[in-house]
Amino acid sequence: MYKAVDIANFFIDLANSDEEGYITNMKVNKLVYFAQGWSLVRYGRKLFDENIEAWTHGPVIPSVYHAFKAYGKHNITAVHGKYDVDMFTADDLDLLADVALAYAKYDASELRRMTHEPQSPWNQVYAERQNNVISDDSIVADLKTKDIMPKYNQSNVEYVGYRNQEGHLVLPKEWDEC
Repeated sequence: MYKAVDIANFFIDLANSDEEGYITNMKVNKLVYFAQGWSLVRYGRKLFDENIEAWTHGPVIPSVYHAFKAYGKHNITAVHGKYDVDMFTADDLDLLADVALAYAKYDASELRRMTHEPQSPWNQVYAERQNNVISDDSIVADLKTKDIMPKYNQSNVEYVGYRNQEGHLVLPKEWDEC
């Protein structure tokens, strides 16, 4: 089992590999929330064993919030701690890619709106200044009513390039647009 910050690091690394990528603390918390929920739906298991709480702006994993709170509302430019994408199983990478495909295209405000819908798991337990825990069962019940998650087929993906010592993606020369 992973830590919630491992899942957050995946989405941050993915956002930072795209020159137009932008990810805030609010957005990464929502992506981690959806990743946990879809893992429960698809595989019947958690990705991480940490509570998801109902905060003012939606579902939050406290450890993820605190790991990146220094960025405030700004773009998170680096992963937290030691991170290597190879820590994930093939199934978990498929799931995380599916979550990114379905949700990362939305900004933090839209993800917030999606988690604040009437009868959402957040809406069912939110109370001002209480940080109530959102149950796994309520997340599963809610997501099972959604038809947003595609099934990404990672077996058709061709990997090119590599990450250098500084963590920058290096592509083959023939991919250079200049």
